[in-house]
Amino acid sequence: MGYLREKYTREYYLSRDENGHSVDYGALGAKEWESGGIFHEISDAIDLVDLKGKRVLEIGYGRGESARYMLESKDVAYYEGIDFSPAAYELAVNTVQHCENSKYKLFVDDIFDHFKIQKYTRSFDVVFMLDVIEHIPRNELLDLLPMIYNSLADGGYLVVDTPFYSVDEDYISHGEKYICPSPTDIHPKTIGMHCNKYTRKGLLAEIGYYGFCVSSDKVFQKKPHRAYWKLSNFIRYGKRNI
Repeated sequence: MGYLREKYTREYYLSRDENGHSVDYGALGAKEWESGGIFHEISDAIDLVDLKGKRVLEIGYGRGESARYMLESKDVAYYEGIDFSPAAYELAVNTVQHCENSKYKLFVDDIFDHFKIQKYTRSFDVVFMLDVIEHIPRNELLDLLPMIYNSLADGGYLVVDTPFYSVDEDYISHGEKYICPSPTDIHPKTIGMHCNKYTRKGLLAEIGYYGFCVSSDKVFQKKPHRAYWKLSNFIRYGKRNI
């Protein structure tokens, strides 16, 4: 997994250039992060599940404010984060430097390589994908979801925060063209970054297909009695595209 990795720069995460001048694009929440806080949409998603004493995995930690929030305010037992951007890693390491270092690990890695090496099986209570799923190519996501499912303890949660769109769009399979582009989709610095856009119905159907029970439009729970049916279906018929 590394689609458009070169666009995930320090400038993108900070919304300013190397001279400190503001730019007209970038990841949301930079101002809140700089002040030691967290953008409310990120914290709202994190607050949807009880994290006290839980083991947490975050895919795509960005600047690291979600890690800091979970470690300092949510009393997690352990936090692990994976991101493919070296710029994100450098920022996140600085963000969590005052947190208890025995309670977290940050990795800069390809998610598939990382999962293959770590061989996670019921390793985490909660997996977070916060403003990340829309950046993952659809064909890669469909391979990743079963891995996430396997990494969760029985009864564990996947929390997904993503904007919902008016149409489901797989930018890559559509020949790198958008059906209904948003402003970020036509900006030269961010075009293609939102390569996997879902309607609410599309996202819930996609994640539900891979064995998760839909608790809300952001929270999905692993249920053991559904896992066997879904896994056997997956093996027998292969993955399905919506």
